[in-house]
Amino acid sequence: MSYRYERYRERPRSRGRSCLISLTVLVWVLVLGFLVVRYYVRPNLSNFVTRQVAESVNPQIPADANPGEALRESLEQVPIGISVPPGEIRITEEQANSYLAAYRERLSGIDGLEVRFVPNEVQAVITVSGISSTAHARPEVRDGQIVAAEQRLDPPLGLILSMDDLFSAFQSRINSELAAQGRSVRDITIEQDVAIITVE
Repeated sequence: MSYRYERYRERPRSRGRSCLISLTVLVWVLVLGFLVVRYYVRPNLSNFVTRQVAESVNPQIPADANPGEALRESLEQVPIGISVPPGEIRITEEQANSYLAAYRERLSGIDGLEVRFVPNEVQAVITVSGISSTAHARPEVRDGQIVAAEQRLDPPLGLILSMDDLFSAFQSRINSELAAQGRSVRDITIEQDVAIITVE
């Protein structure tokens, strides 16, 4: 009887131990998977998308060029074609999206791009390889230039892509165009469906 009792008591222990080992292995697999995505897949995929956008604007960028710098340089060659007068400028969502639609076919790394203005924030619904996520940025004025603060990209794309280079490149392009026209920004306000920019 004591033999049976000992065998009965040992079974749950071995099951508990194997369960603990399985759980430990699972946690380590998840941690290693996260590290691989965070430090290898995400940067490489982000660079690939940024480079695709840069090449769609300027196909002759050098093969060894930094994707972020290549995108900035490529965008500098794109004429904005908008004269910015001093005073208050109101840009509606419809105007912003119509302007983007004219360049949409040139952005081969991005399948879709739609801008939305909500109070204190500019949002852009970005579609890459059929997957959509919303990018958020709160525009601010610093030293007469527009700066995108608190920028982020929602999941699922935000888990595998960093849009820092794209945000930085577009911000740089807008500010360089304003500087070329001798303008500086005094204030920017984002309201529902409209952005109001005060230029001097």
